[in-house]
Amino acid sequence: MISVGYNSDILTQTLYSMRFTFGTPHISTIILYLVGMPIVVLMVLDRYFAWRLVDQTLNLQLFFLGAILVSVGGLINLSLAIRRNLRRN
Repeated sequence: MISVGYNSDILTQTLYSMRFTFGTPHISTIILYLVGMPIVVLMVLDRYFAWRLVDQTLNLQLFFLGAILVSVGGLINLSLAIRRNLRRN
C-alpha cells in the first residue's frame, strides 16, 4: 500500500477497524433517502412502463437527482461512522 501521509494511515486504519452496526441513521440521511428513493423508483417505473409522466430529458435529470440524494445520504452515514470511530481511537 502506498502511504501519502499520516492522515491516510489513520483513514486506512479506521476503515479496516470499522464494525457494522445497525442503528438509527441520522435524521438528515433519513430525509435524503425518503426524498431520493421515491424519485428514483418513480422515474424507473415511468421509463419501464412508458407512462410518459415527464419527457425523457426530465426523466433522466430527475433520476440523477434522486440517485445523487441517495448517495449523499450514504456518504453522510459513512462520514459519521468514520468520525465516531476516530473519536474512540
